[in-house]
Amino acid sequence: MDDKEDSNIQVNSVENHEHDYDRPTMRSFIIVEGFKWGGAAIAVYVIASFVFGFIGPSISRLFAFLSWLFFGDQPPSN
Repeated sequence: MDDKEDSNIQVNSVENHEHDYDRPTMRSFIIVEGFKWGGAAIAVYVIASFVFGFIGPSISRLFAFLSWLFFGDQPPSN
């Protein structure tokens, strides 16, 4: 009887232990994935801009679009 209760206590403590570390692990996983994919997207954009020679015009167009998107300034001009 005591052995069975001890095993239940151990199982519960293991489950609670895993649950306690579930959220920070998931949060850090999301942060790491966000930085990884965001950094990859920026790197692809910069490399493609250099390859095609669009780095100046595309960055100014990007900032114009973002300012229009977030602040409602003048719409971006081609």
